Amino acid sequence: MRKSWIWIVGVLFLMTVLFPLGSMAVEKTYTVGVVIPYEIGWFTAFHKGFEQIANRENVKLVWQYHNYKADDETKAVQNLITMGVDARSI
Repeated sequence: MRKSWIWIVGVLFLMTVLFPLGSMAVEKTYTVGVVIPYEIGWFTAFHKGFEQIANRENVKLVWQYHNYKADDETKAVQNLITMGVDARSI
């Protein structure tokens, strides 16, 4: 009987060490970079949709605009890579 109590206490101790309580857990905030031409027309809905989901999921958004210019679009993607965002939507 005494060995079983030692075993139970040992397992509980290991569980508290290996799996700390939620108050000690650190939640990472992700950053998503979005490349769109501008915020006019239906791209306004695109922008609002991204913001709505990002707010719900606690994600930070970084916007890059290219005005339908290929060189600016390439620079926008390069900027996101340089910023080190966690994900990109192009």
